[in-house]
Amino acid sequence: MTNFPSLTSLEELAAAMNTDEERFAKLGVVDCKVGISVTDTGEGFTVEFERYGVAQVTEGVGQAEFVLEADSDVWQAMYHDIVAHGSASRDQTLNYLALPGIAMTIRSDDQLAEDLFYRYNQTLQSFFDSAGSFSSVVAAQAV
Repeated sequence: MTNFPSLTSLEELAAAMNTDEERFAKLGVVDCKVGISVTDTGEGFTVEFERYGVAQVTEGVGQAEFVLEADSDVWQAMYHDIVAHGSASRDQTLNYLALPGIAMTIRSDDQLAEDLFYRYNQTLQSFFDSAGSFSSVVAAQAV
């Protein structure tokens, strides 16, 4: 089973986003640091979005403005759904998963920073949906 999210998989998504500026420019400028936390393993990563792409992906969530927290089975299910369908199905989108009581939590010490999730939601979803279109070792293992 593919290890998602991982530093490698997030870097591949970042590379896909950075080579498709035209697609992401239609969604508008994005400027935030998103933490990705795998709660059952303790792994965490930060994706720093800048303009129409990703400036960097790092380990840890300490610099994130908000953190998306979910168990590894939730992240895996979302990832495999994206690979299978080209984009997330309705019940596997970040927006749906982050609804109260579903499967994902948005954590931030600052309400305005947490609001960035909602402001940039479509760009964030498109970032993850890139897994459905790139051909990589990570995507190939998921099928």
